[in-house]
Amino acid sequence: MRHRGSPLRKLHAASKPVKQTWSQPTIKGTPPAPRDSHSCTNVGDNLFVFGGTDGMNTLKDLHILDTSSHTWISPSIRGEGPEAREGHSAALVGKRLFIFGGCGKSLDDDEEVYYNDLFILNTGANLATNLKRQKQEYEAIISSSETDLHENEAESKWQELKDGH
Repeated sequence: MRHRGSPLRKLHAASKPVKQTWSQPTIKGTPPAPRDSHSCTNVGDNLFVFGGTDGMNTLKDLHILDTSSHTWISPSIRGEGPEAREGHSAALVGKRLFIFGGCGKSLDDDEEVYYNDLFILNTGANLATNLKRQKQEYEAIISSSETDLHENEAESKWQELKDGH
């Protein structure tokens, strides 16, 4: 059977090729320490970077990059999170970030430990509201015309806000 003029058989092509270029934006906030074997998960306009290794130690920290403002945030998270680990898997399901497995070091004898545990971080409205507030406080410190803060002092104040002081 022959299909004449079927829309499934039509091909549309752009007349101009799209140029893809790399750029390196100016980043605000304090970036995470250099690392590998971490996870980086897209959550809306944010990238959630968790764990990994700095080459000597496994890490258990969480950092969030707001890709719309290019600002790093180190959120305060409630609850007992995963042990320090590298090589784990991370997946976003709805607004929940799942962290599974990986390997780390035992506290007793510094031997390598492989995990088969699962942790879930709810990245929903409460976290989003808290991150937005932290970012606004940071931007208010940086752009405040009432104070004569130098950039290092502003970064110090931002660190205090992130750490909950």
